[in-house]
Amino acid sequence: MVEFRKAIELDHDYSAEVYFNLGNIYVRNGQYDKAARKYQNALEINPKFIESYLNLGNIHMLKGMVDEAIYVYKKVIEISPAYDRAHYNLAVLYEKKGLLNEAIWECQKAIEYAPWFDKAYFLLGNLYYKKGLYIDAMEEYRRAAELNPQYSPNYHNFINEYIK
Repeated sequence: MVEFRKAIELDHDYSAEVYFNLGNIYVRNGQYDKAARKYQNALEINPKFIESYLNLGNIHMLKGMVDEAIYVYKKVIEISPAYDRAHYNLAVLYEKKGLLNEAIWECQKAIEYAPWFDKAYFLLGNLYYKKGLYIDAMEEYRRAAELNPQYSPNYHNFINEYIK
């Protein structure tokens, strides 16, 4: 930690990166409040530091601070509209809040920007399922299984249940 503090004092241009890396160390040690403060420090120096926002949102999500996480992920999208992970995380949070239409929209955006994002297809399938859109759900489960075979059992189980 002493080395990080010296690096901040010596070169202010890199201090946002240093704070970000300190935040990552705190996360690895389970010290989420300290990590959040370091990510905030990084953002004070560089307000467009997307990775700091993303990690800060992840901490809020982990701590169950849904509204705070939503705010942070929206900041990521404001800076970089095509950031698929932020759209996906928003979809997860909107689902938790019961905002299924918003969750579906964010999931679709994540897939638009990252058509290889298997988790997004699977989540979209779950969202369609919750809305009673079973054919749409089946299609998204199929796409997830095509991208990642780990989803194949879910897809086949869904088909078996749907056929009954």
